[in-house]
Amino acid sequence: MQRAGSTSRAPSRRPLIDLYVVDGVVYTDSPALFPAAAWFLLGALTAAAVLSWALLHARWRLEHTHRRAWPLPVVLATVGGLFGGATSLIGTLVEPRPRWVVETEPRNPADPYPPLDAAHLDLTPTIVIFPVLDAGIGLVVAAALLLAGLRLDRTDSSTEEAS
Repeated sequence: MQRAGSTSRAPSRRPLIDLYVVDGVVYTDSPALFPAAAWFLLGALTAAAVLSWALLHARWRLEHTHRRAWPLPVVLATVGGLFGGATSLIGTLVEPRPRWVVETEPRNPADPYPPLDAAHLDLTPTIVIFPVLDAGIGLVVAAALLLAGLRLDRTDSSTEEAS
């Protein structure tokens, strides 16, 4: 309880959750998302086709067998790591730029594009995180294929030619 004329205040607390009210979305130009996503998908499909072609010409096949299991995780983790490295390198060289801004209105003319304090997952340094994440995805896919009984096995060239 405060006395009349007292200047002491209760200590202010920071709220547990920040609440943002969006009054509008400012949209400028057309987004570069579609062309970039199409090129990225086309690049991934091309890389997969080249890898498949290289494995087939090296006489590696995905077969139901109970022989060694190590080539499949090694190949998928390596390809995933290389793909993640390429992705982080491209993202470092050509930084993505958002072409839209969520703003409250009216804007401050002195600072029309203030930094947003929205929660995000910081994945820096990407040159380390992206290859590790993609190699991990490759290992998860390899584990699923191994559980399905598939193995990456090298075929004998003399057996194929004889049949």
